[in-house]
Amino acid sequence: MCVDSRAINKITIEYRFPIPRLEDMLDESVGAQWFSKIDLRSGYHQIRIRPGDEWKTAFKSPDDPANVSAIREWLTPKTLSEVRSFHGLALSYRRFIRHFSTIMAPISNCLKLGEFRWDSTAKKAFLEIKQKMTEAPVLRHPDFSKAFEISCDVSGLGIGGVLSQEGHPVAFFSEKLNSAKQKYSTYDKEFYAIVRALHYWQYYVFPNEFVLYSDHQVLRYLQSQK
Repeated sequence: MCVDSRAINKITIEYRFPIPRLEDMLDESVGAQWFSKIDLRSGYHQIRIRPGDEWKTAFKSPDDPANVSAIREWLTPKTLSEVRSFHGLALSYRRFIRHFSTIMAPISNCLKLGEFRWDSTAKKAFLEIKQKMTEAPVLRHPDFSKAFEISCDVSGLGIGGVLSQEGHPVAFFSEKLNSAKQKYSTYDKEFYAIVRALHYWQYYVFPNEFVLYSDHQVLRYLQSQK
């Protein structure tokens, strides 16, 4: 989502302050015993707005059914550029669609070929992903005071996972398997799906306890295997 802030930019008083020269800062450190560095790369959205000014950054987005219709009525791509355009749009929905990478595999393959080839599998994927994009489930906000649940599954083309709490999805994960990984045994695919899901959601589940579900019985004895 991109917010148009041109109106508020027009009434904003510019704050001009010269950036200090690196040489000047080094000169001022003469005689110091301790040196430190603060990385503010991720600090831009961590600084609170002055109380009373929050309303200036507020915005609203109308619930317009036409936004959904635009996706449903998206025309079938006729060129590689149009495939790339739709693929880019669909990627923004991958967190909300289960088995996203597997469904999108035929369309992703079109981009890898480097030339426009639109067969029946790509057409089927195009129609299915459009339907999924217009009926994406409402995800739950994570509650870090409760245990997370992870369930994984695999298919011939990819792996997938669901992060949930109390049975309600929080996020989806999917990954298309390359030709080498598609040859993995079922055991290895199931194990790989678990490893990838845990790595993908490590900031949610570690270091707290969580529940891991798998429909592959052999993995139950993973810790006792050598």
